Amino acid sequence: MSIIINPVFIWFAERGYSLTFKSADDASLVLSKYGEFLYQHLIIFAPSVEEFGGSLSVETITEFIDGGGKWTKLLCCFII
Repeated sequence: MSIIINPVFIWFAERGYSLTFKSADDASLVLSKYGEFLYQHLIIFAPSVEEFGGSLSVETITEFIDGGGKWTKLLCCFII
């Protein structure tokens, strides 16, 4: 089995980002634990997802952004 790695992921890794990949419907999706954010950046590649898994929701993403986290839907936790 061969794995194709997107050049965007390589770009982030070469700049020192630690990358975490999760499926959009993963039951263990969380952005914070014990009041602390687990990630500094959130990048979502899931345009057709209507509902996320775990505790991820519009509200928790809003809290993440309001708390200083960085988010982009176009470009660390990758949700695919």
